[in-house]
Amino acid sequence: LLIIGSLFLCACGGTAATPKDGLNSPEAAAECVMNSLKTMDLDTFNKYTDNYISTQRNFIGIPKAREYRVFNELLQPALFKGKHYKRNYRLSQRFTQNLSWEITDVRESDKNAEIDIKITNLDMSLATGNYIVLLLENMSQSNGVGLGSLIKDMSDLRGNMEGFLSIIDSMDSDETCTISVTLTAFKENGKWKLHISDEFINAFMGNID
Repeated sequence: LLIIGSLFLCACGGTAATPKDGLNSPEAAAECVMNSLKTMDLDTFNKYTDNYISTQRNFIGIPKAREYRVFNELLQPALFKGKHYKRNYRLSQRFTQNLSWEITDVRESDKNAEIDIKITNLDMSLATGNYIVLLLENMSQSNGVGLGSLIKDMSDLRGNMEGFLSIIDSMDSDETCTISVTLTAFKENGKWKLHISDEFINAFMGNID
């Protein structure tokens, strides 16, 4: 649950180039979205996807929470970005910085399209497996016993993700996975946008599921 929850954390980084054609094709939209993921440009990612779902406002209309399909936590309204935010931003960068992809086919019909794409990333299922081993090793070395000690150990590790980050950094460049996904796209206000499905999220997150 800790690792899966961390998947949906991200932040805005550099700005990906937007095609001059205004994304007037599904393939251009897919390329733009994938580049925005690799550079962590969530403004562009949200602009050309249906990632945004809704906004909750307080009694005077000020946004207090927003809901997104992915990268939810670090897209929340906030005046200050503290240590928790920065830690999760670093983790988010690790998840997408090694992305590569190949669009193999595009089928367009009126205002809808299907895009076949092969997405390659570091195999995060290996990273999470190694992290579970690290958790167990740290728990076995704890001086405490019983449920209370177990909860404390897990809480301490949750606040310090350096172990997980170091595992990702130590992975070889050939420890990758390639997942084929069919993306759906739709035309809205003259521009193409991609639907963010669970399968798409799992693919660009390196088979984290």
